[in-house]
Amino acid sequence: MSTRARLDTEIAVATVVPLAAIPVLHVTTGLPALVLGPLLLLGAPHVLATLGLYVDREIGQVVARDRMRYLVVPLLAIPLAVAAFWAAPRSWLLLLVAASFSWQVAHYTKQNVGMFAFWCRARGLDAMTRHERAVIGATTAAGVIGVLRAVALVPAWSTELQAGGLVVVAGCLVAGLRRAAGGRAAALAVAALFYVPLLVSAPGLLGIAFAYQASHGAQYYLMVGRALQVDRRALWVSVLAVVCIGPVAIPMLAPAVVAAPAIYGLGKGLAFSHFIADARLWRLRDPDLGPILRRRFAGVAPAATAGLAGPEQLQTTPP
Repeated sequence: MSTRARLDTEIAVATVVPLAAIPVLHVTTGLPALVLGPLLLLGAPHVLATLGLYVDREIGQVVARDRMRYLVVPLLAIPLAVAAFWAAPRSWLLLLVAASFSWQVAHYTKQNVGMFAFWCRARGLDAMTRHERAVIGATTAAGVIGVLRAVALVPAWSTELQAGGLVVVAGCLVAGLRRAAGGRAAALAVAALFYVPLLVSAPGLLGIAFAYQASHGAQYYLMVGRALQVDRRALWVSVLAVVCIGPVAIPMLAPAVVAAPAIYGLGKGLAFSHFIADARLWRLRDPDLGPILRRRFAGVAPAATAGLAGPEQLQTTPP
């Protein structure tokens, strides 16, 4: 199987398989550790994989030339999140949780845009269009609606929120499929339907959040692994950070938000730092990072590497 074909399959498996755990959670009693444990360990530590990008020899040189942009600004998210969750009145905590998960949804959707773009390239198809990018981007609204329902921010509106979210999904699906066919249509449908499990599940966030985090994390491992394959030292830093630090840090940073809001804020701050750093590191139009990333992913699309995207960005999209 070619490298391009493998990437096609790997993206599909990474995206879909973790979400299959959601119906499993619904047909079992309680929250089975055998399901939640692997999901948590697959998804939550993925933010630590970003460390490998910072120690990569070429990328690290770019970071060193602008530490404010690539280090200081992302790291500021950590103390700000701790302060926000520590100082907030208890009555505001649920609102902060909803806001943080809404940002997470936007982050996931951006990565889905990149995954669809890579999938198209791996299949040898035309580059993702602006229309397709807009369709996938619009699913953010469905995800945010699903979060508001899942955290029971306004319990009396649960049914209305569910209906509204499904209407958004249906609109995205129709808008996407009217211009696509074959395998491309199927991949676009997966992206459009991504937040349906969140919308149709009973209110409650724990198991659902773990499943989505695992899907997103699996996608991220896949792309970071390919980006760092030319620098084994950086790749091992990513692997060791995820495997050795992740299982220790997760139980400490993910307590009940009401029981230890400052510690919960520390965990969310690390995630926010990752969101900001990722959006700055995976930019193919950047004059310094772009050439490096295009070389790393050249095998995916030999004829048109300039149109490739990182996990969160696609900078060149035809109409």
